[in-house]
Amino acid sequence: GTGLFKTCASVMVGTLYKKDDPRRDSGFTIFYMGINLGAFIAPLICGAVYQSYGWHFGFGMGGIGMLIALVIFYFKTIPDFNEFHQKVGLEYDWLKPLEHSKYAKSILALGLIILFGFIFMVFSGFIELNPVSLSKKMIFIILSFAGIYFLYLLFFTNISKEDKKSLIVFIILFLAAASFWGAFEQKPTTFNLFAQDFTDRMIFGFEVPTPWFQSLNPLFIIILAPIIAAIWIKLSKMGFEISSITKFGLGVLGAGLGFGIMILASKSVLANNGASVSMLYITISILFLTLGELCLSPVGLSIMSKIAPKIIKNQVMGLWFVASALGNIVAGLIGGGVDHKNIASLPDLFQTCMFVLFGVAVLLFILKPFIAKMIQKI
Repeated sequence: GTGLFKTCASVMVGTLYKKDDPRRDSGFTIFYMGINLGAFIAPLICGAVYQSYGWHFGFGMGGIGMLIALVIFYFKTIPDFNEFHQKVGLEYDWLKPLEHSKYAKSILALGLIILFGFIFMVFSGFIELNPVSLSKKMIFIILSFAGIYFLYLLFFTNISKEDKKSLIVFIILFLAAASFWGAFEQKPTTFNLFAQDFTDRMIFGFEVPTPWFQSLNPLFIIILAPIIAAIWIKLSKMGFEISSITKFGLGVLGAGLGFGIMILASKSVLANNGASVSMLYITISILFLTLGELCLSPVGLSIMSKIAPKIIKNQVMGLWFVASALGNIVAGLIGGGVDHKNIASLPDLFQTCMFVLFGVAVLLFILKPFIAKMIQKI
């Protein structure tokens, strides 16, 4: 849901403002800061409600938040759409596709029939949903379709030779990003379970709700994003321009260091016969993961927009988000293997993630001259 919202909102901001409109950049900035402000507040509210009233009410708070957002959007745009159109500067008229689409109602009706039919078959027992099996199949499906589409772009389209080389760069960064997100998204899975079972969450007699740790990442982003941006600008002015691919590699490396902290935390739990460890471990680990995200995520989008062939730019940008989807599925599978009864497996789990990330970072630094040359040509 969050990923779908981010993608739709990003497309909206990109459509609302024309490319030469100075409000476009500020729109993206407000949009991303708005997301992280919401991501900071939501676990605090939902976690507190869950702690007092249970998970059903905790999840319900998320639904109420989205409903409020929808109401705000409705009353801001719909009552006087023409005025909104003139003030914001829409590049395309949103209403025309709705007015001229002959098949919109039919497609919507068919989609609802399929959805309710699927739900009926699940509850009737005709279709059995095993989350682990489904996740493994989804990894295969995503990789297969992404691979087929890459082959199609390379061999069955009329793009130039240089554009095909840029797609090879894209594939390398796609796999690197999937590895990063597969580790990064351990926060709501493995890290959450570690906070629940192996972390001392008491502060002055108050037990910190486990979901509150999910607020650390957006909090660090809000605090550190302007600082990191200022550092890049300062280094550039001093003549130390750091390339995009270097930042990308540093992002992967930062996430690896975060898992190094969790190795120490899990070994401390084992050494003390399962005794809980300080919250500083998970806090510092998430700090490194956030630094990695700040290096990789915006830079990754920037690189993709530069190297994507013009005639298939939209498709390539869409594929970039597939890397995030793939990483989330992998993160879920890894997190599903965490068991408080088998804490001896935790150091190995964190160690595997760390070494994979370090390996990806080393590979990126080795391939840096080739990738940088391709980006420069484009």
